[in-house]
Amino acid sequence: CAQVAGMAAIEAYISSTNTDAALATALLVVLKACSNDFKGGNMNVLKAALGTCTAVASHPGPTRLPPAVSAAFLKAFVEKLGDKKLHLSTTQLLAALTETQSAGPALVVRCCCAQMSSLKSPATAQAVLVFLKETLERKGAAVLPLAPLCTAALTQVEAKNAGVRAAAVGLLGAAHLQLGAGRMQPLLTGATKAALVLLEPEFARVGFDPSLLAKLTKASSSSSAETKAGAGEGVVGSAADTGAFGETRIDLQKRLDKTVLDDMGLVEGKTSWQTRKVRAIKYEMQHKHAPANQTKHQTHWQAKIH
Repeated sequence: CAQVAGMAAIEAYISSTNTDAALATALLVVLKACSNDFKGGNMNVLKAALGTCTAVASHPGPTRLPPAVSAAFLKAFVEKLGDKKLHLSTTQLLAALTETQSAGPALVVRCCCAQMSSLKSPATAQAVLVFLKETLERKGAAVLPLAPLCTAALTQVEAKNAGVRAAAVGLLGAAHLQLGAGRMQPLLTGATKAALVLLEPEFARVGFDPSLLAKLTKASSSSSAETKAGAGEGVVGSAADTGAFGETRIDLQKRLDKTVLDDMGLVEGKTSWQTRKVRAIKYEMQHKHAPANQTKHQTHWQAKIH
């Protein structure tokens, strides 16, 4: 099939080239179109498309996708978890996304949880719950959005399908093993009495391992550091961090003078604008390599000088 061969060529190109994010995004759009929004009837084409998407998502360096792009494609990917023929390819793709700064485990989990209520197939719901449990066991509760995770699981604890019920109970049991009864209690405030009856035996069976969460958190932090290093992203000391949606966060308090807020707020005197302008120019020089989203806020700040 020409489409499969073309996708294989794209995958080979990505694996051997430092593709920038714009081109990677364009490639995903092409793959989406070639596979009929990942709903095409040709199974070989779909598998090839998912495999190439995995290569794009997991490629280190400047190929890193913007989080918004990853989120836009996640919906189509999540729905494929329930397809027996595509389950393995989809699981590999989502797992790859949890390991990258393009998405990360928090964004992937949020997208899975947001779709839980709209999943019509019990097989898909069960597969999503199993994937969430595997992600929780692999990455640790400390880096995941626990509120939506537990809420999504609770909606399926009393499902009619036995497989879905078991998967939901198993997911919450995995959370209990890491968090214990005390931390789980506020996450179960929306549970019905019937749901609690189903959960209590599972909680008693798995118990609580106080050391497990610390081990997983340490391992996840090491993996995140390796991902950043492999991506060639410069991190300014310990001030840079990555948020739940992959955005770069910088502690400005460590990079700006302590008097910057007072100087920028100075309005007394005819020459106060000169002080504000000098401080703004200094701020611009300090952040000339800042990300685009910071540059936008910087421009807005400078517009207020006069």
